[in-house]
Amino acid sequence: ITYLKSLPFDERVAHGEIDAYIQYQKQLQLAESTNNSSEQDLELEEVEFPQILSAALAALDEIKNEIASLAGDEFGSQCIETIARITAPYSTNAARKLLHGISGYMIHLSTHRYASHVVQSILQNVQQIHDSGTRQDEVDLAKILEIEDDDEEEDGYKLPELKDLLLSISEEIQPVSKDLAVHICGSHVMRSM
Repeated sequence: ITYLKSLPFDERVAHGEIDAYIQYQKQLQLAESTNNSSEQDLELEEVEFPQILSAALAALDEIKNEIASLAGDEFGSQCIETIARITAPYSTNAARKLLHGISGYMIHLSTHRYASHVVQSILQNVQQIHDSGTRQDEVDLAKILEIEDDDEEEDGYKLPELKDLLLSISEEIQPVSKDLAVHICGSHVMRSM
């Protein structure tokens, strides 16, 4: 939690940085494709890679095995929600790490005061990946942001696919879905599913 407290996360600034970088990269690609790169390069002001996105992706790698336990803490839950809102819409791999971190704990997390908000945020931001368009759009965005969505983790463990994680989470809460539907926290999670 001390590590998370030290991170300078501002979602509005993060999305502004990301949007500016994406626009800059698209303009560069357009200039290269039209072979007018020398003229247009003079007009384009260089935009650096989004620092907050980079910090959020690094933080996610640090906490990926602690997501379920951090979700139960008031401050930890807020940090995970922020990380989810910054990373998941732009990286399928980040979404997979977040979902993997809560899988197996869904019933407990869905009924917890703070953790239920984490589950909601993760599910809603994973939904943004699906709503954004085709798989090609995801690949193009990952290329622009230079985010490698490789299948291997550092320790050799392969993360399940996004659809498999969503199915697993759905199957996990299915037996108690009637109870969650009337639970003060669980009902919000059920709506996010």
